Amino acid sequence: MNKPEQGVNPMEVYDHCTQAREIFQWMEALSGAITDASKNETWGPYRAKRLAGLMHYLATDWGAYFDGIAETTAKNYGFDHTV
Repeated sequence: MNKPEQGVNPMEVYDHCTQAREIFQWMEALSGAITDASKNETWGPYRAKRLAGLMHYLATDWGAYFDGIAETTAKNYGFDHTV
C-alpha cells in the first residue's frame, strides 16, 4: 500500500463531513423553495425552473468535488475507487 506517512487527518475528515451536511441543507432548502414556487400559477413555473437549475448546478459541482477527494484518498491509500 502507498499510505501517506501521517495517515488520515481527522480534522480534514470532520471538515468534509460538515461541509457535506451543509450542502445537503442547501439542497433541502432549494427543494422546499421549488415546491413552494410550483404552487404559484403566475411566476411559479419560471422561478421553480430557475431554482431547479441552481440545484442541478450545485449537485453536479459538489459531486465532482467530493469525487475528486475520494479519488485522491483512494490513490493515497492504495484501494480501488470506482464511481
